[in-house]
Amino acid sequence: MSEDPLGYKAEADAALDGLALRLRRLLQEAASRLDPFPP
Repeated sequence: MSEDPLGYKAEADAALDGLALRLRRLLQEAASRLDPFPP
């Protein structure tokens, strides 16, 4: 069975893109909850 390095790269790139989007959303949500000037 031959292994396709480009196939592995494409799969890894897709996984990293998905994780980057999730991380961006989480960071935006966390940052929106920050209160930089508490009373």
